[in-house]
Amino acid sequence: MSTSIVLNWSGEGSDVKVAGEFTSWSPQDAIKTGDAWQFKIDLQPGRYQYKWVVDGNWLADESQPVDIDESGNKNNVVSVEVEAEKIPEVQKETEPIEEKPTESNLVESTEADQTEGSGDSDSWERVSDDDCLTTSKPTVNNTEGRSNVGFVERIFSPSEDFQTTMESRGPADEHMEYTIYYWDTPDYTLMKKGLWCKQFQNCWLLRILEKNGVKTIISLEEIEKRLETILGYKGSLNDFTKKSLSKRIEFPGASTRWKIEDFEVRLVKEGDLQTVHIRTQDNIAEGLKKILEIANQLDLKNFRMH
Repeated sequence: MSTSIVLNWSGEGSDVKVAGEFTSWSPQDAIKTGDAWQFKIDLQPGRYQYKWVVDGNWLADESQPVDIDESGNKNNVVSVEVEAEKIPEVQKETEPIEEKPTESNLVESTEADQTEGSGDSDSWERVSDDDCLTTSKPTVNNTEGRSNVGFVERIFSPSEDFQTTMESRGPADEHMEYTIYYWDTPDYTLMKKGLWCKQFQNCWLLRILEKNGVKTIISLEEIEKRLETILGYKGSLNDFTKKSLSKRIEFPGASTRWKIEDFEVRLVKEGDLQTVHIRTQDNIAEGLKKILEIANQLDLKNFRMH
């Protein structure tokens, strides 16, 4: 299932376009909206690199997530997550727990770096059969006996010496630091209803606690529709933060990425919460097996929400 994505450019320029893996790197026109430029596109789950083409110059917006490709080029990156209901055999029914909202609860109840999962599983995994079709690289040949190839990712908790272990393997390929904001009403209306509105690196997420897990929405249009229903009036995210979502909780965030053979290992810090994400491209069964082998080598622990 595709997700509607909106990319925003707030810098200078009279002619703004977007080129990326989702356009086969062919520049496409962005639309001027007020003082900014927007580019809307429907994307399948995956991680896409792209660049802004401003007055003919190919640029990466440093205020948004960036990545370095194999040729050393700096590109922006947008991630489209798999909805919780698409994750096979890892979700259990989870009923909302009514408790007094605190800043500590807010961190512990939401999982870091644009992912979602059920709180009662020992660890969490996500898969996408479509991801391998969204990159510029060729997919695995099924004649070799590997079907349903896609990106497979699992989340763990780091051991105390994880950082030292990774540093001994060599320098990180990427390190980013940023600020994370959670928005709510003064009396925590969203949290009481099982929702968390998150902003970081010029991106917005809305997490919704459902019976079969946690659903993450990244479409601005869909986020605004959900908030309209709860807050009782129509508006933009800017309107909601000015009028109703006046409670802002701020946390420091950081992401450090290493490459181990065919695996991407990423340490994500959000406040006091730390998680390790291991990602590879393979079929589901083999991918998860290999990820667990890497996790054992790194002495990672099963991830629990509480």
